[in-house]
Amino acid sequence: KVEPGQAVDAGDLIVLHEIEPQWPTHGWRLGIPPTTLEWFAVPGATSYEVSFDRGILPSTETSWIELPESLEITPGLHVWSVFAVNSNSELIGATQIQSVFRLLEAPD
Repeated sequence: KVEPGQAVDAGDLIVLHEIEPQWPTHGWRLGIPPTTLEWFAVPGATSYEVSFDRGILPSTETSWIELPESLEITPGLHVWSVFAVNSNSELIGATQIQSVFRLLEAPD
């Protein structure tokens, strides 16, 4: 427990960058399922970990990832987020708010 006014060594400071989604943008309504997820790159990132609807996708070294063809994206709300990692396996960036998009029902 740290008491008020007490000096402690917190170790090295790592700047955590906010990752901004590019596609699909937070709050978008889509008529067809996306085939990729894209975000703005984080300086110093060597890989990105991506979650989609509570599942983890394979890590990628690019600022985008192709969604597996086997991933069935049904109509409704979908959530994705990204975490950037540096060469020391340290977290250096994350989406501040998970990106949410809605896939619309296909017209009859």
